[in-house]
Amino acid sequence: MPHINLTDNTPFFTIGVPTFNRIELLKQTIQSILEQTYTDFEIIIANDYTEDILTNETLDLYDKRIRIFNNKENLGEIGNMNFLLSLSKGKYFTWQFDDDFYSLNFFEEVYTAIT
Repeated sequence: MPHINLTDNTPFFTIGVPTFNRIELLKQTIQSILEQTYTDFEIIIANDYTEDILTNETLDLYDKRIRIFNNKENLGEIGNMNFLLSLSKGKYFTWQFDDDFYSLNFFEEVYTAIT
């Protein structure tokens, strides 16, 4: 049951992804989100590794639902997580760490359970 929000700019889910110097795992994590059967979400990535700048090009991921932020200074895990939470536009928010993956229909099942 794919779903695309066409009524406004508020996604149903925001997935906040804190990251620190694990680009290959991060790519796999983001890909597992982009492959979801439920599609009304945004992904916000906060890079706490100040030595390298992340972009759509460095991740080789191009999707309008992805927003990337590179912290000017290391915020630490909790600071980075709180930063992501402050950027959320979705009705519901969750964190997904840069080395974890979702099953294909995870958000569809969550959406069904809460609506």
